[in-house]
Amino acid sequence: MRWNPLRDEGWPSPPLLLLLRAALSGEREARDAWASWLASNTIDRASDGAFFLLPAVYANVRKFGRGVPEIARLRGIRRQACARNQLAIRTFAKATEVLEAADIESIALKGLPLALLHYENVGDRLMYDVDLLVAESQWANAATALRAAGWALPKPIPSPDFVPFAHAVACVNPNLAELDLHDRPFPFQENKDAELAFRARAIPAEAHGLSFRVPDPTDLLLLVTAHGRRGDSHSIARWVVDALMILRSAVIEWDEALDRATELGVFLAVRDALTWLANFTPGSIPAEVLARAWSHPVPFAWDAAYANLVRGLTRQNLWASHRWRYKTGAIASRQAPSIAGYANYVLRFYQYAWDLPGRSHVPWALLGHAPRYLRKKWEERQNATHLPLQPEQKGV
Repeated sequence: MRWNPLRDEGWPSPPLLLLLRAALSGEREARDAWASWLASNTIDRASDGAFFLLPAVYANVRKFGRGVPEIARLRGIRRQACARNQLAIRTFAKATEVLEAADIESIALKGLPLALLHYENVGDRLMYDVDLLVAESQWANAATALRAAGWALPKPIPSPDFVPFAHAVACVNPNLAELDLHDRPFPFQENKDAELAFRARAIPAEAHGLSFRVPDPTDLLLLVTAHGRRGDSHSIARWVVDALMILRSAVIEWDEALDRATELGVFLAVRDALTWLANFTPGSIPAEVLARAWSHPVPFAWDAAYANLVRGLTRQNLWASHRWRYKTGAIASRQAPSIAGYANYVLRFYQYAWDLPGRSHVPWALLGHAPRYLRKKWEERQNATHLPLQPEQKGV
């Protein structure tokens, strides 16, 4: 039986589907997909979502011998991905050394365990930052230790009343890659016990001379699929490759996967992602797992939460998303949601987002300076997150 995802938005576009075919299929289909993508796209003008797939495309098509168009450009991009990933590995090694010296345990999330443990070669999966999970009670101590070791925090650790609604802070070092310090694995979840169980299931791993802890393969698959449904421009298609690499290289505890997803509050996101994967790559997901997932009762609150996860903080969904984020954070921190608490959350959110000195500055920013302020912040963010490879440099 074939199922279709619950939500229509947030899936890879037709050009990205071609790149996914080029990265994951056998020779004939991969060659045809790559040629079709090149017929209407160029490497120089690749979107973020497309560019992040190119190292995986090269890893697949290089096996087919001669006659692959733009293979030299792809090889150059992969070399730069290798160099960038080595920087990320050095960042991880230095950060974990600092945290261990401060007696702070950490778990590597997302890109690093994927690239080191589930891809054939470390350069096949481009990383631009390192994600580390620490205990919420150690979040501020970890940031202090990293700051003392040479990292800077563009934004400080949130105030205690906003901690339940924030899940990561960026740490930057001019000689290393960016480090994102997380206090929870999933940004919006209500069940604190499920989060503690996620941490307890972490397993030891070794790679590149490093010893570290990572989510077990089942939890890593849940993390990849749930985060992939957030529609980030970098990962809107890359999560597909990530998930299939996990499925090809590890054993998934399917009997537990859906129960874990339910406890972590990401059941619908995971069910939709697994359904999409099964349709894109038949046989990748056991039919009995999908049958069980689609027979599971879905409360209305789950559907509303999933819609907010997919849509994000868009103009059309702004206040609905804020209400959901506030309610989720309040319940996770065992607070009773209230109007006063919601008002404080909104003020803290924009104080933190706009780098304002205090909550009282938010109304003035909204009334008098919002257009210029937002334009400036948007430009700064675009410049800060823009891929370092300029069009004329790609593939050099």
